[in-house]
Amino acid sequence: MNSPLNVCAVVVTYHPDFGALESLLAALTGQVAATVVVDNGSPADYAAWIRARAQDAVVPLFLGENMGVAAAQNRGIEWARAHGCTHVVLFDQDSLPAHDMVGVLLEAADAARARGVAVAALGPRYTDERQDNPPPFLRVRGLRVERRRCVTPDTVVAVDYLIASGCLIPMDVLNAVGD
Repeated sequence: MNSPLNVCAVVVTYHPDFGALESLLAALTGQVAATVVVDNGSPADYAAWIRARAQDAVVPLFLGENMGVAAAQNRGIEWARAHGCTHVVLFDQDSLPAHDMVGVLLEAADAARARGVAVAALGPRYTDERQDNPPPFLRVRGLRVERRRCVTPDTVVAVDYLIASGCLIPMDVLNAVGD
């Protein structure tokens, strides 16, 4: 069985709102072994702000310039791999996960694997105040895109697309397919 003690959160930042980022970091406390905050070239006041919050469980990495979300995520994944993490969970700087999100995703992964299902990634049902909530998940069927809704909080839906924020990825999958 997997444990949050083996999971590294990778948070990508770029000129973040400090309040939203503070809420995200607080929400991750106790859910993951470490949180790597990879910054894409924010101003110097941000570097001072995140360094003041850095401790053993919050690790800041500064790219110095905006290299893009994927490059930043890959840098965080490299850190997680080097530190023996079994999973990474990706976040945008303005996300706010539920207090038990990582554990629930790990349980869903374990249950799927116990049924013989290969798991590439898992993502939570999320809300977005700019959309009809919660947005549906997507499944591609031939030339059609099927929109699939989670009916209850414990529903697991097989999908072909997940948003990055909140996406839990086993490290063995990243090792097999690449960053």
